[in-house]
Amino acid sequence: MLDPCCDEDFGVTTDQPYLKRYIETYCWREVTQKHNNAVHHSYKAAWSPSFVESAGFKNKNYRNTKHKYTDKTFTASKAMMGSYRLNMLSLY
Repeated sequence: MLDPCCDEDFGVTTDQPYLKRYIETYCWREVTQKHNNAVHHSYKAAWSPSFVESAGFKNKNYRNTKHKYTDKTFTASKAMMGSYRLNMLSLY
């Protein structure tokens, strides 16, 4: 028997003993190339598991916005195996 795990930020509920949230951000990355004593900056959008700071980008039109969500694990408040209560923190 389990109490449900819930990520209230995203409205996700499961009847499993724990729920793991992974956050990735679609953001800009600056690529700097040197050729014949000239420096060229290009920008590519890609998924990243961590925030990419854009304040130092040469072209100020490319900006990454930091969001409030982080990776997080949610555990069931009550998990039973028969008549035994399980300690969810010791299971993973």
